[in-house]
Amino acid sequence: MIYAQLYQRDIKKKERLEKEKERIAIEKAIERNRIVAVQQQLNENKRKEEAALTEQEKQMLREEWQKEEERHKKVLQDYAQFKREIHEVATITYTRKFTPITRPSVKPN
Repeated sequence: MIYAQLYQRDIKKKERLEKEKERIAIEKAIERNRIVAVQQQLNENKRKEEAALTEQEKQMLREEWQKEEERHKKVLQDYAQFKREIHEVATITYTRKFTPITRPSVKPN
């Protein structure tokens, strides 16, 4: 009888130890899950910040490209205006230089 009671106590003790181990394992798993959740949230925030920075850089590059395009168009317009002015000056000079001067005819008396 005493051996049976000791055996039952030993079995109950082992069951308690197993339950304690399971409880500790569950607590560790819960803690790991919390840590993983925090890490995932941090990674998500980091990805969002990086995406926002990338989008901001893209926007800045678009604006810079647009300003460069406008500057280039202005340079082309200025160059075209310069060519027109040179052409006008050359045309005026050419026509003055080679236009024969007509003298009034002198009638002999």
